[in-house]
Amino acid sequence: MNNKQTKSPQSDPLEDLFVDGTEVNRKLLAGLLKNYIVIDKDSHRPIMLGGFNNLSVKQKLLVFLLYKKALLVTGKINTENEPQKPKTISKETGVDFDSTRSYLSQLRSKGFIDKVKGGSYFVPGHALVKIAEELKSSINKNDN
Repeated sequence: MNNKQTKSPQSDPLEDLFVDGTEVNRKLLAGLLKNYIVIDKDSHRPIMLGGFNNLSVKQKLLVFLLYKKALLVTGKINTENEPQKPKTISKETGVDFDSTRSYLSQLRSKGFIDKVKGGSYFVPGHALVKIAEELKSSINKNDN
């Protein structure tokens, strides 16, 4: 029996499984941010919406790092400017610095964020679905 495929590579359904590992689901990212942060067109600074204040501390940190991911994906910043130091994250989110450091460590251990040399944090593209599930489950708990 011959196991060779007679189909051309273009029609191979397995080819659809191969993606660029650095791609980010832009629609998912926009959906995760839209109720919490919008971005000023000129300064690219975050504008926190009312929903941001209703988030838990961990969620605020995630949403802020997602905002930085959105800047990267849209070409507003380069990869060196995406990761953020805990001090900056604390200042931008209004979360106490010690709490910020503690929660960033927890989020990293759960695979939501990653850390680069020098102690800065970012959301890896592959974590978006996991973050979406976390935000959805946390919001549903708060609604009950």
